[in-house]
Amino acid sequence: MATRIAVVNHDPTFLTLLQEVLSADGYEVRRIFVGIGAHEILRAFAPAALILDIPHDDPAASWQLLGIVRDDAALDPIPRVVCVERDQVRAHAAALQGHGTATLTKPFALDDLLYLVHRMAGGPDRDRRDDRDPTRAGGVHTGAA
Repeated sequence: MATRIAVVNHDPTFLTLLQEVLSADGYEVRRIFVGIGAHEILRAFAPAALILDIPHDDPAASWQLLGIVRDDAALDPIPRVVCVERDQVRAHAAALQGHGTATLTKPFALDDLLYLVHRMAGGPDRDRRDDRDPTRAGGVHTGAA
């Protein structure tokens, strides 16, 4: 059985792109639109990792969903990759800290996202050298466990 990854976003094009990229890499992907029902869909899908995009133009619903995930005993242990604009990282530092949360600042390379997903959820072996580890370049920040 393939490793399950949930991708939450407001943009159908972004959701489709990530579904194609992650599926090609061997993951089972569930696309979820931010908004009503997203929390319930996440609980039912039970992913090994969650990718949550925080849109620059209307971030409130995504930040709210992140809070709901953190407060839900069934979802909080799930590792998360939060894709966010650099200027929002400092403003929301408390929400981005904690168990299994990695921050990927936009714009980001798909390779960096795949590296984080693999590291957090397991899955297909990736041929990555240490010098390609995005955490060494400063674009990725992992929260303390």
